[in-house]
Amino acid sequence: MYINLSDERIKQYTYTVANTKSRFNGLIPQSPVTPGLYGFDASAWQTEIDFEIAKAAGLNWVYLRGLYGLIPDTKFPTHFPNAKGVMKRTAYLYYKDQDSPQLQAQKLYDICLENGDIGDFMPILDLENIGNPTLTASKVKACLDELTSLFGVKPLIYSGYYVITNDLTGDKTFLINYSLIIAAYPFISWTSDLPTKILNYPPLIPSPFTMWTDDEDETLVGKVVAWQFCANAPASEFGVSGNNLDLDLCSPAFAKQVLTSPVTTEVKVNLENKIQATHTVKPINGVHLFEASTGDGWKLGLSFGEYVRVLNPTENGRVRVRLIHKGAGMCYGWITASTLEELETPVTVTAIFPSENNLPSLQNQLNELRHITPTHKVNRTSGSGQIKLRGIEDGEELYDLKHETELQFIGTQDTSYYVRAEIGTWPVIGAIKNTDWESYVVAI
Repeated sequence: MYINLSDERIKQYTYTVANTKSRFNGLIPQSPVTPGLYGFDASAWQTEIDFEIAKAAGLNWVYLRGLYGLIPDTKFPTHFPNAKGVMKRTAYLYYKDQDSPQLQAQKLYDICLENGDIGDFMPILDLENIGNPTLTASKVKACLDELTSLFGVKPLIYSGYYVITNDLTGDKTFLINYSLIIAAYPFISWTSDLPTKILNYPPLIPSPFTMWTDDEDETLVGKVVAWQFCANAPASEFGVSGNNLDLDLCSPAFAKQVLTSPVTTEVKVNLENKIQATHTVKPINGVHLFEASTGDGWKLGLSFGEYVRVLNPTENGRVRVRLIHKGAGMCYGWITASTLEELETPVTVTAIFPSENNLPSLQNQLNELRHITPTHKVNRTSGSGQIKLRGIEDGEELYDLKHETELQFIGTQDTSYYVRAEIGTWPVIGAIKNTDWESYVVAI
C-alpha cells in the first residue's frame, strides 16, 4: 500500500487535528487509544526490506501484498520467506472488483503455498476505491467466503471510513462478522513522536465496526483490530528501501490472541472441505498421466473420472487445479490441460472425514501412493549416458534413471511408455521413449 503525498488516497484517509474538532464535537484530544504492537505493510514498492532492522526498530508484524487483483506482486516471493521467523507475517490481496472474487482468493492461496506456507495469521482483503470504479458488496462477500474456505480462518478487512461508508455498495450486513484494519491518518507530517501522539486522536470508524478497548480478551469479531495511522514514515529508519512506509498499530486483544501466539506455518488440510468441480479427468489408455501436488509437497496420482476444479487459465498447456482426495483432503497442483474434460454442470465433491472405522483404510491408500509396485527395471550396463524419464506433472523435467532402477509400467501412448518411478521421496510419473524402453528396460 504505497502512497505519494500527492495521491488522492492520502487525502481521503487524512483527518487533520483542525478537522477533528468538528468531527468529534470539539473534543480534542479524545480518550486515548490503548496501544498493542506496531507493524507495517509492504509490497513491490518496497524493493528491499531488512526485517531484522524493522524488528529492532519496534515493528512486530507485517502484511505483504501477494496480489493486485490477479496480478502477482513481484516482491512477494522475496519478502514473504525473508520475514518468516523474524516477525509474524501474512499476505494481503488488493481486491479488484472487475476480477473474479473467487479466482482472486484462490490465486492468493496458491501464491502463499508456492512461497512456503499460508502465513502466521489470517490473510487480509484490501478494499480501496483507487483502481476500483465500483466496489460491490456481494462480490466482496464472495471473495471473503472463498478466502475463509481456503485458509481455514476468516480474513481481516483493510479499508477506510469513506470507502466502506460511501464506495462499497449493496448489502453490507456481512461486515459485522469480520474484523477491520482501519486506514486513517490524523497528521499529515511525520514526527518521531507520531506513533504515540496519534493515540489521543482515534480514527473515524465505519458502521458496523467499533473501536477496540483495553481488554486483551475481548472478541475480535466486529472490531477494529488494527489502525494504519501513517503513510509517510521514513522507510530507511525501519530497514526498508524507498522514502515512505505505512505504519500500523494493533489492539491489545489482537496482539495477545493472534500476534503473540506460537507461530504455526504448517499447512493444515481440512478433510471436511468441499469443492465445486468444473472438470473431470479423461482416460488415456487407462493410465495415470500426471500428479497433483498438495500443500505439503505430497504427490498424488489422479485416476480417470476424478473431479477437479480448474483455478487458472491455461499456461503452457497446463492448468492449476484443486481436488478432493478422500485420504489427503484438499489438494492442488499443475496438471496437463488436455487430460481434462469440462463438465456440463459443476459437481460438488466432499472429503470423507476420517473416523475410527475408516482411518486405517484411508491411511493404507496414502501409503500406497508413497510407493511403486515394480514391474520392470532399467538394464543399462553398456552404452553411454542414462535413460531419461520425462516427468509429466513437473514441467517435463528430465530425470536420469540409473541401472537397476525399478519402474511400475502403467501404459503406452504414441511413442512413449508411461511409468512410475521413485525419485526421491515420492514416485514420479513420466514417459520413456519407445526406443529406450525396448533397448534398456526389462521385466522383473
